[in-house]
Amino acid sequence: TNQLNAAFANWGIASVVQASFGIVARRFTHETADPYGLSITNSALLILPVGTNGPLPLVSVQHGTTARKSDAPSQPGSGDIWASVFASYGYAVVVADYLGLGSSPGYQAYCHAPSEATSVVDALRAGKSLCASNNVTLNGQLFLAGYSQGGHVTMGAHRELETYHTSEFTVTASAPCAGPYALGGVTIESLLTDPAYPHPSYLSLLLAAYLPIYQLGDTLEELLAPPYRSTLPPLLDGAHDWPLIEAAMPADPIAILRPDYQADFRTNVNNPFRQALRDNNTYSWTPKAPMTMFHCQGDRDVV
Repeated sequence: TNQLNAAFANWGIASVVQASFGIVARRFTHETADPYGLSITNSALLILPVGTNGPLPLVSVQHGTTARKSDAPSQPGSGDIWASVFASYGYAVVVADYLGLGSSPGYQAYCHAPSEATSVVDALRAGKSLCASNNVTLNGQLFLAGYSQGGHVTMGAHRELETYHTSEFTVTASAPCAGPYALGGVTIESLLTDPAYPHPSYLSLLLAAYLPIYQLGDTLEELLAPPYRSTLPPLLDGAHDWPLIEAAMPADPIAILRPDYQADFRTNVNNPFRQALRDNNTYSWTPKAPMTMFHCQGDRDVV
């Protein structure tokens, strides 16, 4: 607990959080499905409080955008701040790595709502099994929380759990925070109208993720304008850090697209990339369990 509280002070959150328990964290792998429905191995993190009495509530924490596989929460030297906070308060915590991060192969399925949701569900299922096999008793409560991309994942996972898995899971409450829930609407319009978008690399991650899933083209290069068709693709392989991708992007992210595709993307609401973005909206449904959404009025990253 002393080490955690020192870390909380270092992170600047000691005024609002104080550890009650020490924690132990373990990386695990589990089976899930890729965007095409094929079996794939993914990684995740289980964090447990030490020294509690009685059954534990379970919380699934969804992390924000990361570009490098080795920065996923399950990987050595990584982890997740808020997952550690929850565990230090007495929760059992599962943090799923999304497809293409951690130990799963291939490119990141960035903001692909169906695979994000199944990654969370399958990580939760495996996490519950690990708790049971290690004599950790859960109390039946299930909470979901996540920030930024994690907000998008949280809303999609809540929808997935209540639509398809009610016989196995009952969501107690969720807190999606600062998520791009209207990717095909508010999010893309903010990109189109802001020629100095704070983090233009989001668009490159989205394009690389959706290209194979929605068959937008044969290669990423064919959709990009020079010099980006030669400079960007090598940086999106999961081995390169976020600042390197940002440095390779123009201030106006749409400018990476080749001129004819860019013009169509700007004006044609039925452009295939725009259709793919709409397909990953997560807001058009009604939750049964309580959901509290958090957002900052001054957020220019996710409007």
